[in-house]
Order: sequence, then structure tokens, then C-alpha cells
Amino acid sequence: MKTSLINQNQIDHTGCAGFRAISRRQVIKAGVCGALGLSMGDMFHLQAFNDKAFSAVKAGKLEPKALSVIQLHLGGGMPQQESFDPKPEAPVEYRGSFGVTKTKNGDVFSDNFSETAKIADKVTIVRSIVGRIPDHGLATYHLFTGYTPTAVIDYPQMGSIVSHELGLRGDLPPYIAIPNKNAYAGGTGFLSSTYGPFEINSDPGSRSYRVRDFSIPDGVSLERFDRRQTARQIVEQRIRNLET
Repeated sequence: MKTSLINQNQIDHTGCAGFRAISRRQVIKAGVCGALGLSMGDMFHLQAFNDKAFSAVKAGKLEPKALSVIQLHLGGGMPQQESFDPKPEAPVEYRGSFGVTKTKNGDVFSDNFSETAKIADKVTIVRSIVGRIPDHGLATYHLFTGYTPTAVIDYPQMGSIVSHELGLRGDLPPYIAIPNKNAYAGGTGFLSSTYGPFEINSDPGSRSYRVRDFSIPDGVSLERFDRRQTARQIVEQRIRNLET
């Protein structure tokens, strides 16, 4: 049995008057649910999940599942028809030039990703992103910030937003860029530079790789470094006291 996301409590069920109380928006919702194949059980499950999530957010008790996120940005990376969207039924000039492999959940990937296909039920592939900016740099800014570039407002990219919203959690910086931040992805925007990334400034693939600022400068003993650290903490505490 199929149903819609129409709130029955909002409808007067007295004959034709009740029928006319159904709005155009509600009819569209009903059609969408039917097209998606939502059953009554599906509808109730989604509604219960939505109500629970909304209550948790309102109470400030919604715990995030992901503790950290590693974002890999492959500028000029492989095209989608040669990776996760091979389009095997499309004309030859559009579909991928490689073979395809079936995923665990019945989808298809390029056969270059046969091992990934085995764990496809544990990953999410988004194929619906459409870019309307014919420039790689500006499109990268759009992707990282969610906004089209303008000359009026500079928006923060997602790493800075996470840093601003979550803040410090432990001893590690909340936002780290390896080796450097993406020059096209935007910066802290209208947020303070405090929420910018900690840039490693070193290639992890190099033999001389080292994380900056994690070692004592040459000629400085550990005791001298500790004295500097103590002096810095005293100055910062006095500044905080003056600000309050």
C-alpha cells in the first residue's frame, strides 16, 4: 500500500470540502512518494527518524557519528565515466572506455575499481553534483564553500567552518592541510584567520619530511624552551584577564 506525506490532522474530512483542503504542495508530495516507492512503513520510519533527529538537535544532544574527516581533493582527477559512473548503456562517445564490474549492492563501477566494488555497501557515491562554472579554480571554490564566487563576500571553506563550529578537541589542531591548503578552495572568508588550517609545509613522501613547529629550534635547550613557554602562558593569561 502506498501513501503520501500528507498530514491527516491538517485536513477536514467532511466530504468535498475536506478533499479541497488538500493543497497542491501535498499532492506533489504524494506523487513524489509514489514515484520513490515509499510504503506506509517507510513513511512512518522516516517521519519518526526526522522527529527524533529534530528533537535531538533542539536539545543539543545530537552526537556526530564521524569524529574526524579526511578529505582528498584530486584536482584534475579521473573522469567519472572511468571510475564510479561508467555509463555502460550510453553511446560509445559518452560511456567509459574501460569495462565495468558489479558492486556488492548491484551498482556498476569501472573495472579499475574492482576491489572497491566489493565494499560498495560501505561507501556513498554522489553522482548528482553539477557544476555550472566553466573554470576549474572558481568551480573548486564553489565546491569547497558552497557558494558561487563574488566580489562582495568571501565565504569560508568547509575546513574553517568545522574549525569554527567544533573548536579544539584535544591537542591536535581542528583543521590540518597536507602539505598546504588548496589555493583555489578559499580561505577563512569572513571568519577570523584563527580558523585557518595548520599547514604542514612538507611532502609526506619525502625522506626529509617533518612536521613544522614540532621540534625545538637548533641552539635552544629544553629548559630554555620551557621558560619561554611559561612566559608566553603568563602573557596570554594577563591579556585574557584584561579582555574580561
